Amino acid sequence: MNIIHEKINLSGMRDISFKDEDRIRRLSSISPSQSCENSFATIFIWSSAYNTKILDAGEDCSFIYNPVDGILHYPLGRDVSPETLSRYVDTFKDAGLLLSNYVYNVPPEWPEKFPNADRFFCMVADPADEDYIYDVSRLSSLSGAKLRKKRNHIKRFQTEHPNFHAEDMNPGNLGETWDFIKRADLNKGLITEYQAAENAVKNFGRLGLEGLLLRDGNGEMLGASIFSRLSSDTFTIHFEKSRLDVEGAPQILVKLEADALIKRGAKYMNREQDLGDENLRHAKNSLDPQIKYRRLRAYAKQ
Repeated sequence: MNIIHEKINLSGMRDISFKDEDRIRRLSSISPSQSCENSFATIFIWSSAYNTKILDAGEDCSFIYNPVDGILHYPLGRDVSPETLSRYVDTFKDAGLLLSNYVYNVPPEWPEKFPNADRFFCMVADPADEDYIYDVSRLSSLSGAKLRKKRNHIKRFQTEHPNFHAEDMNPGNLGETWDFIKRADLNKGLITEYQAAENAVKNFGRLGLEGLLLRDGNGEMLGASIFSRLSSDTFTIHFEKSRLDVEGAPQILVKLEADALIKRGAKYMNREQDLGDENLRHAKNSLDPQIKYRRLRAYAKQ
């Protein structure tokens, strides 16, 4: 295992920017993961809400830090030993920066790689942190008894909107898309998500984001989705908004996403976490996830 020997110096911590894109993509390729948090697109999109920082720790390792919540992420790149991670935790704590007292996004296999991890950390798997990952072929075909209700909603939608169609998101419709997303978030009081979505739309092309719109036969927008490639076979759905007053719109949008990702060669769809919200948890489980990425929290022992 690679252990970092460089002296810890927090003065090198800086705001995340596009200058870090190549480095983060390279580090993520060193230790491929199904975690949506390891994507440069995800990190950058949410940087506007969390004022995200990055701290390099050698050539093949960088820490991501969220100063708003005082959370240190497990580093991107090479695995670090519990001893090394503990040193970084102590440094952030001594500087009054580790408000959470835990390291976030620790790979679930990390304790197995380092059997002495329990000397330094108490490992906790919080269900609110799990990524929901789906087989796109199943979401496209909607096969199986668990997805029967989804099929029924879609049939109702198709009956009432026989001329609906999907449209790729592009520079020409980004303004309309942003208006649609903005209304959805502000109406629900989702200020943090509003900030992140605005950042995504502003930097849509530069981040390599993709998306699709759901329109009825008159061209009215009924749904919008923004996504990006996480790995060779997986895409992350960053934002998904639909008209909740139109029956079947949320369900047909998911199917259209799956169809679009299949065309891009994907096998899986990461729909991120439920963050402990019971409504989100129910919605994500109702789509019958293939697996859940169970990231860990590493709480420092005194």
